[in-house]
Amino acid sequence: LTPYSKIIELGCGTGSNLYVMRKLFPEVTLMGFDWAQSSLKILEVISQNVPKEIESGHFNMLTLEGKENIPIDQETAVITIHAMEQLANSFLPVLNYILAKKPGIVVHLEPILELYDPKNFLDDLAIKWHKKRNYLNGYLPVLEELEKKKSIKILEKHRFYFGSKFHEAYSLIVWQPKL
Repeated sequence: LTPYSKIIELGCGTGSNLYVMRKLFPEVTLMGFDWAQSSLKILEVISQNVPKEIESGHFNMLTLEGKENIPIDQETAVITIHAMEQLANSFLPVLNYILAKKPGIVVHLEPILELYDPKNFLDDLAIKWHKKRNYLNGYLPVLEELEKKKSIKILEKHRFYFGSKFHEAYSLIVWQPKL
């Protein structure tokens, strides 16, 4: 993320990721967006206790309400950490929004259903859990199709084999829109 002057987290929740990033990237503009007002209030408190402000704003990833206030451009790294997972198969609006804004890079740390091996017993159980919880479903195949159409370039798709007794909440997808 070091080449980017701005890091925007969509679905920032409690702001804990941005708090850590403030220590890692002290000079970068950090911004967190979430639909929950309580999340934004927590982020305001965090921002008052770090050397450089962390900006925040309202954004609903399902309805795109608040999108007009998100300054995404080529100098921006957009990240999601356990936020896309809540969209189940309703991710197209936010994906299309991100594509249209053409950030420099997009980084997702999310549970990715398609990275499990259904022939593996534990993975099969994780797939069942993932589906029961209605987590992100179909996102990676859509990204792969966009890459075939040369709309994006997938830089990384990686399973960490790390999670809970139910599933792996940490898989990485990194991609860039084509200019």
